[in-house]
Amino acid sequence: MRRNAFLAGLLLSTAGLSATTPVAAQFTYELTAPPPHGFDRAQAQTDTEAHLVKLVGIDTQNPPGNERRAAKYLESALSGVSGIETQVIEMTPGRANFIAHLRATSPSQRPVLIMHHLDVVGVDLAKWQTPPFEPTVRDGYLYGRGAIDDKGMLAASMTALLCLAKQRDALDRDIILLATAGEEGGGEGIRWILEREFSRIEDAEFALNEGGRIRSENGRIPLVNIQTTEKIPYNILMTADGPSGHASIPLANNALAALARAVARVHEWKAPVRLNETTRSYFSGLARLERDPTTKRAMETLASSRDSVAIDQAAEVVSREHPGDYD
Repeated sequence: MRRNAFLAGLLLSTAGLSATTPVAAQFTYELTAPPPHGFDRAQAQTDTEAHLVKLVGIDTQNPPGNERRAAKYLESALSGVSGIETQVIEMTPGRANFIAHLRATSPSQRPVLIMHHLDVVGVDLAKWQTPPFEPTVRDGYLYGRGAIDDKGMLAASMTALLCLAKQRDALDRDIILLATAGEEGGGEGIRWILEREFSRIEDAEFALNEGGRIRSENGRIPLVNIQTTEKIPYNILMTADGPSGHASIPLANNALAALARAVARVHEWKAPVRLNETTRSYFSGLARLERDPTTKRAMETLASSRDSVAIDQAAEVVSREHPGDYD
């Protein structure tokens, strides 16, 4: 766990920017705690910024994707580094996944897989104040499509991988970096890997993907969240019957109105709070760090109570107090 926390902390250290560095993809972190041994935080931040600027400047909006250009950039940045094997895996013309495998000198444990995606959602130019694929710094933030989702994390992981490549003798496991195509369009890239190239990642013991949060407080990292699952879609086909008629005479039992009422009921429905081993453990650990007494008690309730009423009340407190931290 210490090694896993180190890796997550290293990812934050490469992504976080000091007070003298005016560029950030999402939040500006100023870490004053000592960096890990042998880690040059300032250089890592500079390198991460450079990777992020390059990646944002490559238009990979999906559709059509064109992720091969971004994959080739990753290849150019990592090829030739001792201990790292790279490959651009083209699916169709212009679309590709990328894999980099950092091999530990004497691994004693199975690899860890770090996953990202190369594509970004489409752009509505009317809603942008700056060109979306020309990285622009404004008020301490870097603006550009994909700066947060997911090229910021990818840039940080690139830097972390290069830093760890210098410490291969100290690593007890390999690290596999996988950057896929098509995540924003339904996951074509990861499906391709699973169906045709799974042997490249099948030995990984666990994977770190986008999701989860890392908190910085008073220059230190007190909390590293690891997301263990993702929201799963549940598709429903609804059919409404009603009499036919002319639009000039609206009918009380209009089928479209019935569908609209059904959609409204789904929107108003509130899912019951259900806790499992992961979420109870999460709130138990989080309660030990929480300073607000009301929120702390609510977290303790979520971690231990089996009373559904008490759980609902506690969940309401937690979601109200920290909607961004505990989702």
